[in-house]
Amino acid sequence: MLKTESVTLAVKIKSKEITGDEYNREYLVTITRSDGRDMVLSVNRSTYDECKKGRRAIFDIDVVMEKEGDINNYIREQTYVTGITYLTEDRLVNKFSQIKDENYTWLSRYAPPLKKKNDRPVILLMGIVFFVAGVFVFTFLPRVIVKNINRAKDYKDYVHTVGETTDRGSTSNSWDSDSYYHYATLVYHADGNAYTVDYGERGKFTDRLADNYDIIYKKDEPEKSYVAEYDTITKMYLPSDYAYSMMDYVGYVLVSLVIGIPCIAGGSFCLIQGIRGKEI
Repeated sequence: MLKTESVTLAVKIKSKEITGDEYNREYLVTITRSDGRDMVLSVNRSTYDECKKGRRAIFDIDVVMEKEGDINNYIREQTYVTGITYLTEDRLVNKFSQIKDENYTWLSRYAPPLKKKNDRPVILLMGIVFFVAGVFVFTFLPRVIVKNINRAKDYKDYVHTVGETTDRGSTSNSWDSDSYYHYATLVYHADGNAYTVDYGERGKFTDRLADNYDIIYKKDEPEKSYVAEYDTITKMYLPSDYAYSMMDYVGYVLVSLVIGIPCIAGGSFCLIQGIRGKEI
């Protein structure tokens, strides 16, 4: 025979969910009791809207049980929430703790409490990761960007183009038969004229120079050129189609601040909560 009992539980609101269609909706609220077990309650719309996920509250519930006192076997459709009191006042904190302790003793009679999951290592790890990421983004990244801006000034009079490899050749070292010097003439075009620059690399006999190389030359003196050693120079530092404008750099600095500060704050919060052994 079913038993109805009015109980008061100190709980944490875990989640909310609306099921069914527009003609037959069911509003569900999941609460976590002091013994670590969850209860899914079917509530009306006003109670559903009142419940706030993550908040702690005192629930007054009329529970319909299959066996008197055994709240673990309840009929959800016939169980009703009659009142909710949130911990918004200091005087309720002690009352909440008292009810929670009483619940723990009572609920443990029918089923052993669930072991609380130890999230402390995870929280500490999250704190360390977020804090380090925030420090990197907030301090190191702006310095790299500013350094790139300064390096861009050194190349403001240069133009980036591509040189075609011609007249290949190789020579070997008399003291090392496995070492060869591969050389070639690179042809590039500027202002409608063709220019050349010599280029060479050391390597094995089987090595071969690439068909094309990045060339940097002065705007007013296209004959003064050299092969770009790093792809990042041509794509980031030079005022070419790949280059960033000053406003782009300023934007990156601002973004690093916007991302860095919250990461540092979030990491610090996780570290403090992890050290104290509290939930997030």
